[in-house]
Amino acid sequence: MPTSRRSLHPIFTQRSLVGAALATIALASPALADEPEATAPPVVSTATTSAPAEPATPPAPEADKAPPPPPVVAQTTSEPVTVEKSPEEQASTEVNLNGSIDAYSGVNFARPGSNLNKLRAFDTQDGGFALNYAEIVLARNTGKFGFRVDAGFGSASDGLFAVDNASVSMDPDTKAYAKALAHVQQAYVTGRFGKLTIDAGKFVTAHGLEVIETKDNWNYSRSILFNWAIPFFHTGLRATYAVNDKLSVMGCVVNGWNTNLQEGNSMTSACVQAIYKPVAPLSLVVNYIGGREHALGVEELTLRHTVDVNATYAVNDKLSVAMNADYGYDAAGDGVSWAGVAGYGRYQILPNLAAAGRVEYFSDSDGFMTGMEQSIMEGTATLEVSGKLGPSSVVGRLEYRHDRSDAEFFDASMPTSAKTQNTVLIGGITSF
Repeated sequence: MPTSRRSLHPIFTQRSLVGAALATIALASPALADEPEATAPPVVSTATTSAPAEPATPPAPEADKAPPPPPVVAQTTSEPVTVEKSPEEQASTEVNLNGSIDAYSGVNFARPGSNLNKLRAFDTQDGGFALNYAEIVLARNTGKFGFRVDAGFGSASDGLFAVDNASVSMDPDTKAYAKALAHVQQAYVTGRFGKLTIDAGKFVTAHGLEVIETKDNWNYSRSILFNWAIPFFHTGLRATYAVNDKLSVMGCVVNGWNTNLQEGNSMTSACVQAIYKPVAPLSLVVNYIGGREHALGVEELTLRHTVDVNATYAVNDKLSVAMNADYGYDAAGDGVSWAGVAGYGRYQILPNLAAAGRVEYFSDSDGFMTGMEQSIMEGTATLEVSGKLGPSSVVGRLEYRHDRSDAEFFDASMPTSAKTQNTVLIGGITSF
């Protein structure tokens, strides 16, 4: 092992000891000049060449001896020290990257000339194959400060742009910019201060039971309530406070419903939420949003209020049930309203096989949301197969859906409109 430049070879160490002893003898020799000389024993050195023995006088008293040289300690070169971080310190620097790809193919038995499935949020295409959503999520979910960015493309991002009511009145340049922003589903920064979390930026709405990503829903298609009763996203400031392990509350101030750009809209809304989990299998959620909104085809800003409630209950480790209900009112014209309710069930047949169902009713008596005065019912049955492909999760879904309206709302071939719509699709999702 290499030594420090301060370390000495044993040969030179012993020679220094001999020199010190001879110097001491020389200093003491005048006092002993009349004494007969004695022959000192030879000094044995471990060096390959020994120094010749020299005469020496008896050793001086202990107090007159020169102090021995300090011991020489060899210094070794140590390995770099690695400081282990605590789990909390490691978590505070973690940035997670994940994503998913979602595609489908479906058939509308009415064979509409428009090749479109009406009422649908994202699975709008009849026939062929379609990319629903390819998404990348970059997030730091731990530590005092974090962020999240969700970006993607496909029919879902096209739908997120289409629901911005201001998009119809934008000039071409602004419209192109707003459409590009629609590919960013969420982009916000987060600050965590004990039980309080504050987010600033663009984030998905807290309303509703279903979400934009297919993999996180029980069915492949979205409900009517998801698409027509509530907003998709907001831009603004959001604060969430965990009161205890059973109750959390949230409040936000945002630029209204589905606003990619505030310019020209001047919409401001406030929303509140309460999530209560009295027991582990049960979750109860209440949402409210209210404020000035710029409805499609209405020039002035009008007050809009929407209440959303949902509940989820895990009956056992195989069966779960849920419900969602919405009511909305807008002061446009003489005042308009809409309302709906949906029920869900999901059963895990085998570890990799599940079945899910949904039934719902939606009333748009003023035609404010769907563009036609009507009441609609729908029923959906979904069969799901799931598994792993290397590090990725894979989900396949086969789904049948029946929609029925009391008005001739749906596209068809002959005749060109109908009161019912029946579709079958198969969808595949992979996530990592």
